[in-house]
Amino acid sequence: GAGEPVDGRVAVRRELSLYFRAGAPRPAGPLSSLRRERHNLAALRSVVAEFSPDVASIWHLGAASMSIPGELDRLGIPVQFVVYDDWLLYGPEMDSFVSFATRHRRIALGLANLLGLPDPNYDLGQSGHFDFCSEFTRRRARRASRYQLLSSDVILGGVNLAVFNPGTGQKGKSGKQAATVGQEPIPEPGWSLDEGAGAGGDRPQILCPGRLDPRKGQEVLLAAQALMTTPAEVVLSGWGDPEYRHKLKGLTEELG
Repeated sequence: GAGEPVDGRVAVRRELSLYFRAGAPRPAGPLSSLRRERHNLAALRSVVAEFSPDVASIWHLGAASMSIPGELDRLGIPVQFVVYDDWLLYGPEMDSFVSFATRHRRIALGLANLLGLPDPNYDLGQSGHFDFCSEFTRRRARRASRYQLLSSDVILGGVNLAVFNPGTGQKGKSGKQAATVGQEPIPEPGWSLDEGAGAGGDRPQILCPGRLDPRKGQEVLLAAQALMTTPAEVVLSGWGDPEYRHKLKGLTEELG
């Protein structure tokens, strides 16, 4: 079984070396990639030896070593994947060793065998069960990725209505049904888009925290804000690709 938390806390170990830095891809040559792969596999084996997990849950490998599922499979540990974007498509390109192996299969396999690494061309689609955020994302992975997904489901994201109830029959100040979290009513906001102003007459504010990345579509939020009948103040909080940051800045100036 998995190791027990220490003092009731679950330790987070950030030991993997990523093919990503400061919001941008981090390309590497073959030798540097091999060092990174050996480091990451050593970190994984250390955690497995320490905790003896019954199952591994992988949420994103887009900038990490795509060899990790192969090593877990070799160790006999079942893997459950959660796929919320197209990392099954772009992950092999960001992993410099897998990218190298795509062009030089025999050389890469020889190096992997020599250094005790998994086959860089291993089909991780056979190593576990995949839960996708949408049928669209699953179809794209089946059609365009290099992997054969032998077991998969779609688990839609969204609001758990058993916990977050949009209407309980109670009436708020506006006369609308009050939302709840569990049994507790959620206070109504001090503004609404219909009224055209926030509390105290200020514009409503929209906070969008997270990495600035074209795949996250922050430019869609900026474009949508420009179409709102009630102008809102949009705050993007996060780091990311410098080119994309420049594009977003130019878009804000263009849209006013």
